[in-house]
Amino acid sequence: MRKSILCAIVFAAVCLFVLPQQARAQYAYGVSAIGYDDTTKEVFGYSATELDYYAGYYYDPYVEGFMYNQYNFYPIDSGYSLGYAYYWPAEVNTYTWGALPSTEYDVISDHYVLSAWSTSVRVCDDYYYSGCWADYWYDAWGYGFLGGGDYGAPWWWWGSWYGEYVPQRTYYLGSTGVYIITPPAATPTPTPTPQCGRVEIGSFYGNNALNLNGQTRPVLLGAKTALGARAFAADGSQQEGTVTWEVSGNAQQESDPSGTLDVSWLTEGTQTVKVTFTPAGGGCTVSASFTVNVVLPQLSTYTAQQNTERVTYGSAGQQCSRIATGDTFTLGCNEASKGIEFNATVTAPSDAISVPSDSRVKFVQLVNAYRQRQTSRGTECITFRTSPGDLSTGWYIDNTDPYDTRPIAFKGFSNDYTASITTNDTPGNTLEIPLRYQAISVDDQFEMYVNYIAGDPGAPSVERPLGKLAWNFGGQATYNASNGTYTYTAANPIPKALSGVATTTMRPYLGTIVLVESMWQACGAGPTPTPTPTPTPTPNPTPTPPSGGGNNAAFVSQSVPTSMEAGQLYNVMVTMKNTGSTTWTAANGYRLGSQNPGDNFIFGLNRVDVPGAVVPGAEVTFNFNVTAPSMTGLYNFQWRMVQDGVEWFGDSTPNLLIDVYSSSYCDWSMEQDCYYQGGSWDSNSCTCYYYNPCWNSPMRSPCYEY
Repeated sequence: MRKSILCAIVFAAVCLFVLPQQARAQYAYGVSAIGYDDTTKEVFGYSATELDYYAGYYYDPYVEGFMYNQYNFYPIDSGYSLGYAYYWPAEVNTYTWGALPSTEYDVISDHYVLSAWSTSVRVCDDYYYSGCWADYWYDAWGYGFLGGGDYGAPWWWWGSWYGEYVPQRTYYLGSTGVYIITPPAATPTPTPTPQCGRVEIGSFYGNNALNLNGQTRPVLLGAKTALGARAFAADGSQQEGTVTWEVSGNAQQESDPSGTLDVSWLTEGTQTVKVTFTPAGGGCTVSASFTVNVVLPQLSTYTAQQNTERVTYGSAGQQCSRIATGDTFTLGCNEASKGIEFNATVTAPSDAISVPSDSRVKFVQLVNAYRQRQTSRGTECITFRTSPGDLSTGWYIDNTDPYDTRPIAFKGFSNDYTASITTNDTPGNTLEIPLRYQAISVDDQFEMYVNYIAGDPGAPSVERPLGKLAWNFGGQATYNASNGTYTYTAANPIPKALSGVATTTMRPYLGTIVLVESMWQACGAGPTPTPTPTPTPTPNPTPTPPSGGGNNAAFVSQSVPTSMEAGQLYNVMVTMKNTGSTTWTAANGYRLGSQNPGDNFIFGLNRVDVPGAVVPGAEVTFNFNVTAPSMTGLYNFQWRMVQDGVEWFGDSTPNLLIDVYSSSYCDWSMEQDCYYQGGSWDSNSCTCYYYNPCWNSPMRSPCYEY
């Protein structure tokens, strides 16, 4: 143990005086000492009396030691001790534990010498009867061992010893003393207040994004942005504590106790992120913030190369379109001569901090089909236009034969926030089913969109068009029965380059198109897309606008699954607010009606009664079940308030694209590979069939290697 002696041991060493003696004596020494241990808070004292060599023959040292403090009349500790001659001193140790601060402690030592003198005795010779001797001085035990008291004859004496009292005298030599004052009480060291220092916001993605404090950074609409916070004390050491996030705007967010935050903004604009840090010990808080610009990526390039349309002949093994039976009027031919090839590149700001893999682009193609043929059965058409030249109606999603399925493929962003996507299409019309046409006229219009999506590709949180490229396939072909060939005029007789344009809106469309032979009908009959998703009951009468009234409604919210399995039942909820002056009741014909198109039965019903009276200013939730269409594809889901026979009124719900899938649906990537390799895909058996144009060649092996 370390002892810090605050007051050096003080020796009160005094040559007290020369003792009266028969034997020659010298000096006696008295000692007092005191010390303090600042670790144990102990005051310890020492008292001693010591004789020199010569004095020791007949004298013994003796000491009494006492310790006091300024507050006690009686000793705190005391003791006494007898030494022996000059061999060892008389010593006493005194002490006290837990000494008081700023207090005087004293050690007082009283010093003594004990002397033992020889005495006169009467000595008689009893054995020889020679008499007695008086006044014989003798130290029976020798040189200072003799203490006071009565003594008889020594053991070796044969005569008569008339013992006498041997005196022992105590001589007080004097006192010594010393004192010490203990240190004052130490001022308690205050518990250090946590030094917050600073807190930094960092991003797990993006260049130079380790400390975003005070910066402004772009993030991609709907994409996850992964943030973290770390705090430092004033000395630069990292601290543990509690992190609280504040995010502005329409955002989905999920925070973690470790201090991380995943956030996705669902609307464009400028927003802020603030983090507040509280150290584990409390005592202070510190904050930091930065700004984000929520943006859509931009379409940087969008081009297409369209090749020559042609008539190919199945009898010669030259068919090239996706439809691989018989003669075809087609655009392009196999991988060596694709009908139309699309290439698009989308870029986002290079200093963005969103997670790149949470953003993707894809192609989505709309088609507006118009076909007319002359056969022995007369003139037949396939069209969904209200009139042959009206391109504002009759649009459908194109993702099945005879068009390419590859537009649904996704391409993710790279770490430099660039995404490039490529696809192609090779449309065609078979000329031999059910019999050779006398003539065919085709005017298929297409719009290929580049769409941005964020989140789960199956149910994205955001999907927006970024660009559109319009193109068409068509022309006329007339059959020449004399030689079995066609004379044709193509809409695109020579290859040409096309360019897309940037757009953030997509044309309204009706659903997913599937062109089959049974869709040919007498022109003007207005065929319904085949197959019909669900049986179509007779719709309610289309209401006529009223001459006036107080009907009005505002959309509040909706809960609708955006991915459904074909033919399955799903629960949906739509909440509307009565912002008019009339009370809605089912008895008065107030209902929620389907839209896009109006009064459709795509999801099994077209109107839902109000569940009770809805007074002005109140909200009502329509909770009902819908049935997903039986065919896979993308379908519109939109509703609006209606008063039967009176009017449609108020807001429409935001249109949702419902992805209807089949659990037994073929693997689209296998289907894509089939088309890339020039095969024909059978969606019923999920099988690819290859029709090699060289099969009729005698050199079959080289043909397979083509």
